[in-house]
Amino acid sequence: MRKVLILDIGRERLWAGVFSAGKPDARGFVSAEIRSGDMGLKEALSEVITELAGKRGAAAFDRALVSIPADELSIRIVEMPFNERKKVLEALPFELAGLLHVEVEEVVTDAVQLGNGRFLAIAAERKLVRGYLETLRQLGIDPCWMGSALFAIPALAADLYGAQGVKALLLPGSMAVMEGASPRLFKSTRRLDGVRLGASFLESEGLAIDEVHYAGWDEGALKEIFDRSSLIPMDLPAGCPPEGASVYALALIEAKGLLNDTVNFRRGEFEYTRDKASFMKGVKIAACLAAALVLLAAGDLYVRYMGLSAELESYRLSLRSSYIDLFPGEQNVSDPVYQLEAKLKAIEKEGASIGMGVNTLDALRGIAEAAPAGAGIKITELAIADDGRVMAKGEAASFEAANSLKESIAKGPLRDVSLNETKARPEGGASFSINAYLR
Repeated sequence: MRKVLILDIGRERLWAGVFSAGKPDARGFVSAEIRSGDMGLKEALSEVITELAGKRGAAAFDRALVSIPADELSIRIVEMPFNERKKVLEALPFELAGLLHVEVEEVVTDAVQLGNGRFLAIAAERKLVRGYLETLRQLGIDPCWMGSALFAIPALAADLYGAQGVKALLLPGSMAVMEGASPRLFKSTRRLDGVRLGASFLESEGLAIDEVHYAGWDEGALKEIFDRSSLIPMDLPAGCPPEGASVYALALIEAKGLLNDTVNFRRGEFEYTRDKASFMKGVKIAACLAAALVLLAAGDLYVRYMGLSAELESYRLSLRSSYIDLFPGEQNVSDPVYQLEAKLKAIEKEGASIGMGVNTLDALRGIAEAAPAGAGIKITELAIADDGRVMAKGEAASFEAANSLKESIAKGPLRDVSLNETKARPEGGASFSINAYLR
């Protein structure tokens, strides 16, 4: 199961935890003091990573999320006429121009929707983000997300207490207020004065808090501020101290796949590309495998084609040899198939001229049997065509005898009988011709 390292960097202390599917690792939540000096953060990071992963170091984790201190960010409320996140992010630099202590080109921005066309615009100086990423890189950590856990606190409200009513969530150094599922206030504060100021702002907005869920704050002091609200100690997972609640909130967001909807400074020049590079690598490998498969298929087809070509050539040579055996007088045998077809057609034509394919003797016998006895009938010529046409010429004792032959033939072996060219012979009798078709 994928292991996710979550680091919450504070002003004086670093909190960390390892999670799988939103559940904390057996080692639980660990922390280290961030000492003053340039190496303070790096030493604290090295300490917690060693405690959580031992000698494997950062390589023991599949992903890393890093929260930076909220009081290092510039936060403003702006109004915009649209709610689409992409348009809001594109318009933020123009909305923040002139409102920050540095030029807008020197910051990376994000936003949280507050409702009614209002947004919480958050800006982090680029040099600050660059510095954190460089320190993490030296320890082998390339976080897929970098923002502030302050904006992840609402996940605790929805996950632990439902999304009804107006709820304030107070953690050490952080205050968030939710109306239903919509955020209404985010405030970084370590003092009661900051909490009191946040409560006054909400009152001026006409927002009455129903419940206050807290961890790491004095209940008596909070009663003085939220005298009309229900105060409920926060029910955190076993082993999670109040200072580690922000780490747990980030784990919930990561497990639900909501990181893209949470304030993230890894955009633009700081964009996290490892997952994208891994995806592209996978695409390239898949493309190479597909190309190899195509080549194998093409090779297989080529081998099959060559095999068929060789077999066809063998058949052609065998046919040529047989043709030469049949027609030894042929000198030029370039296309034995075509030449053999031509020979067969010639043979068929010659056969047609001599009645080949038709039983000539049967036709002659049928005419002879049909001739009336004593009529002096004599057939002198007989031809039968391919289509079964019979042409006969002969002599008879009289015209009546020739006509009698026609009628007898029509009742026997022939059909469509016609008597033509009947002529009287000088020596007596008549000559005639008959056209008919075999039945």
